[in-house]
Amino acid sequence: MKKNLALLLTLGLIFLSGCWDRQIIEELSIALCMGIDVAPEPDLFYLTTTNPTFSDTALKKAKRLVSKGYTLVETFANMQRQRNHKLVLGQVASLVFSEEAAKEGLLNRILLELDQIRDVDPDVFIMIVRGASAREVLYLEPEEEARVARYLSDLIDKNIENGTIPRVTAANYWFSHDTVGIDSVVPVIELAGSEEKKKGVIITGLAAFDDSGKMKGVLSDQQAVHFLFLTGQGKKITFATKLNFEGKLRDVSMYIKKASPKIKARVEGGKPVIAIKLEIEVDIIDIVWNVDVTKKEDAGEVIAKALARDIQGNALKMISQTQDWGTDILGLGQHVRVRDPKWFKGADWIKEYPKCEISLEVKVKINRIGTVTNPEV
Repeated sequence: MKKNLALLLTLGLIFLSGCWDRQIIEELSIALCMGIDVAPEPDLFYLTTTNPTFSDTALKKAKRLVSKGYTLVETFANMQRQRNHKLVLGQVASLVFSEEAAKEGLLNRILLELDQIRDVDPDVFIMIVRGASAREVLYLEPEEEARVARYLSDLIDKNIENGTIPRVTAANYWFSHDTVGIDSVVPVIELAGSEEKKKGVIITGLAAFDDSGKMKGVLSDQQAVHFLFLTGQGKKITFATKLNFEGKLRDVSMYIKKASPKIKARVEGGKPVIAIKLEIEVDIIDIVWNVDVTKKEDAGEVIAKALARDIQGNALKMISQTQDWGTDILGLGQHVRVRDPKWFKGADWIKEYPKCEISLEVKVKINRIGTVTNPEV
């Protein structure tokens, strides 16, 4: 019995001998960020990657590679020919696309290829750069963080945490793209710094995509906040606007505690009719208003009504813009589909959405008012 046990343990040591396919990190080229740009030739694109250098004798902390091809597999093969280390993609944290690439549908095409590559994390952040190429972004040297790949992923992550932008990863993109009645959005960045030296980036809005995967337009940073309101993601946001009091514009900043949209849809005479009710809770941080707060009756109600009008007007303009683009990024089509599946199945939603009759009712509840600047006393 003892001999049999000893034999079994010996065989176990043979078959459980540890990592038979181990890879030494110093011998790997670990891509942390990828950038996609259009090439002058039809169907070709440029791929730029950045990866850390682990060698003690390396002249720089990061290495950039640029390759051109018709497919990702081809560009990766071309990159491998430039490196004495094995190129690996498991640590890619962000993908940057130029605006031109997004407008031509290259974002959709590249993400489809990446979906077939098991190494790439489906939760990789995606973003679009305006006014520059993706390659320029990857060649940045931010002062706060020497590794531009880490800088980009931290920038997106912190703004998601602060409620400035929605979480958009490759997985989120495909969920919206493949779901009937909703289109995708992607954060937009621009290079920041002096004219002589661009050293950082700033998030400037959200790009709207149609059902074919092409970028149709960009919501400004203010419009992006209204998008978050109408999709129920508007919470923990610091927001500033100008409110009209008695014919004069007043600066006001606030903290959005909660935004709750309720959407009802129906089909009348073969035409979709959508009614949105939006309830928002806010804390006023600061307001410039020469009002006698000791005498003014219910100042909070006055502010709430003015804020409701402001949000309603700007949100309706944003909705109208998405109708002009033919991009249902709010997912209103899903509500129509649930309410009248038979009509929806026989309709072409992309053609119907621009013709939708959409109304919006906004109700604002102010929990507290902080500082009133320049009040009358």
